[in-house]
Amino acid sequence: MFAAINSFITGGIVKGQQEFTASGTFTAPSYVTSVCVVCIGAGGSGAGNGAGGGGGGLAYKNNITVVPGTSYTVTIGSGSSVFQGVTANDGSNGSTTGGAGGTATGGDANYSGGAGGSSQGSGGGRTNSTGGASGGGGSGGAVRIIWGYGRAFPSTLTNNL
Repeated sequence: MFAAINSFITGGIVKGQQEFTASGTFTAPSYVTSVCVVCIGAGGSGAGNGAGGGGGGLAYKNNITVVPGTSYTVTIGSGSSVFQGVTANDGSNGSTTGGAGGTATGGDANYSGGAGGSSQGSGGGRTNSTGGASGGGGSGGAVRIIWGYGRAFPSTLTNNL
């Protein structure tokens, strides 16, 4: 589902993070007026012919204004991961070829996921025989929200506190 909110005060500065792997609600902690978010779309599932699913998109945005005590919707599933207009779409499932990578919008940076590989096997000389194993399921999407002085994506103090 989602991780419990982690927040603490160091030298009078509130710092914290919250991660979601399922839809939920983010409530801005006391004294927090700006957050940063990274949204990751789910990967697509592989196909029975061995073609891979596409990777999920990724978007991050810094300095999103929030109001302490106000609740905000986090959506994961139904094709995308979304928080406050930042959207990372899921990768497509593999079919006769590899699935397309998911796209992303609304972030300071938006990255498309990679396309899944096409891996259709042949019958190895036997009639009515095909190669390739059934494809696996794709990974789930996620949203990570961080806050605190000096914390920003893509790499400034984004680790867990």
